[in-house]
Amino acid sequence: FLAALFFLFLSCEKIATPIGEIKSSPAKYENKTVLVYGEVVSGSKLPQSETGSFVIRDGTGEIKVMTDGSLPKIGGKKLVKGIVQSNFVIFGKHFGVVIKQQ
Repeated sequence: FLAALFFLFLSCEKIATPIGEIKSSPAKYENKTVLVYGEVVSGSKLPQSETGSFVIRDGTGEIKVMTDGSLPKIGGKKLVKGIVQSNFVIFGKHFGVVIKQQ
């Protein structure tokens, strides 16, 4: 059982895009589907809404994930599939890079 969990952990890290790579080259990932894997470090939901967000961190950086689902447990590891989006782009610079969870 432990060997299977260890294999799953290694598999997640291998298929995931490093968050630092997304943050350093956001134009390359804009509107593309990515997988990220890391530790959930914070989360919040809007009152009276299904919309929420959480921050996930890997060894290369952290990124906010927007979700309409339930929030994951803080401190837990999570594999996230979503679309990279920027809040706005000015003169080719991307600001507020987030992942919209699918």
